[in-house]
Amino acid sequence: MTITNAVKVQNLSINYKGNTALHDVNLIIPNQTRTAIVGPNGAGKSTLVKGILGIEKLASGTVEILNETEHLNKIISQKIAYIPQSSQVNWQFPATVDEIVLMGRYPHIAHMLKKPSKLDKDIASHALEQMKLSDLKNRQITELSGGQRQRVFIARALAQQAELYILDEPLAGIDIQTEHIIMDTLKDFQKEGKTSIVIHHDLHTVSTYYDYVVWVNKTIVHSGPVETAFNDEWYFKTYKNVQSNQQFINFTNKGRD
Repeated sequence: MTITNAVKVQNLSINYKGNTALHDVNLIIPNQTRTAIVGPNGAGKSTLVKGILGIEKLASGTVEILNETEHLNKIISQKIAYIPQSSQVNWQFPATVDEIVLMGRYPHIAHMLKKPSKLDKDIASHALEQMKLSDLKNRQITELSGGQRQRVFIARALAQQAELYILDEPLAGIDIQTEHIIMDTLKDFQKEGKTSIVIHHDLHTVSTYYDYVVWVNKTIVHSGPVETAFNDEWYFKTYKNVQSNQQFINFTNKGRD
């Protein structure tokens, strides 16, 4: 069966602490895209992906993932790799780099108490190599820099061999080398027929890193291919009540450099 959409959301609403976090969300994210989710702070970007993943309870609406609407928990655990914001991770967890990356294989191990096979270990080792972490595999996660930690979580996602990768601001607070490694990895995913959905905060790099964009501010303002949907019109409609006109002009000028 050909999968045309990585994610399809219909009439989704989410309430948070008595307030409406998202309302009337209708969205299709095509398969085999590098998709950026953009919008102002507090727009509901993280809430949207958590709703898709079943982390946040839906007040209404339906979610379809990789053409599936049933047994989504199994689909999510095996076919989706989720990397939350760095600030949401307990970095004091006592584990080595190698152990954390090997956790990516757990959805494929029949029983949690079963030891990883040689194949599992080989896949994890290859993921470490791809993220240039082999020399750090025996280090504790607590000893690493922010960029190195983020690469560890990308390596764990690689080891999972998922079909859909969802990342929440993976480039926040990291060095430029790690940024390039991560974005090159997302390009490789796409070449393999996979999809990545990324909450992205730097508007000036959207057209460089992605080919599909979703504008969010409490609902879906607009979505589409970057070449037609990433422009002044949708920026202004998404941010008009948030940023000043001067900031809008600056964005417009920089966006066309």
